[in-house]
Amino acid sequence: MKKLSGQGYKIIKTIHILSASIWIGAGVVVLFMLSVVLNRNNMPEILLAIHYVDLLIIIPSNLLTFVTGMVFSKFSGWGFFRHRWIMAKYAINFVPVILGGIILAPSMLDMLSIIEKTGEGAIFDPRFIESRNRLMGAFVIILVLLIMAVCLTVVKPGLGKKVINK
Repeated sequence: MKKLSGQGYKIIKTIHILSASIWIGAGVVVLFMLSVVLNRNNMPEILLAIHYVDLLIIIPSNLLTFVTGMVFSKFSGWGFFRHRWIMAKYAINFVPVILGGIILAPSMLDMLSIIEKTGEGAIFDPRFIESRNRLMGAFVIILVLLIMAVCLTVVKPGLGKKVINK
């Protein structure tokens, strides 16, 4: 199997770290918009901004992080299944995708639907509040997992043991 050169390794590693950082930063921005910025005067605009942050920043950075991780696994000594911490990072990478389909998208659509029906009063609607809280909770979970992935990369606590010895 062909290995990454020293320069190639550094480039992929830099892209991987930058994409993960952008992903985490965008998640923090979304949480800030939902918890601090969102008010009765700007609901449609803020939800649209969150939607664009998701489509244009979070999803591409998630994909880029995954792809660069795959390149590391394939073209370095790390492998796909040799270390438990790598398998944990792949699992962590899929959680936001699953939460996106189950919680994030439906909550966002529900909030937009309530705004369309009730206007500025949506901010006080119990369903709107519940959807917003569900959305915020999902982003908190995702951010905690992403921070755990960063920690796994650095520390590899108890997961550094090889699964497959080669």
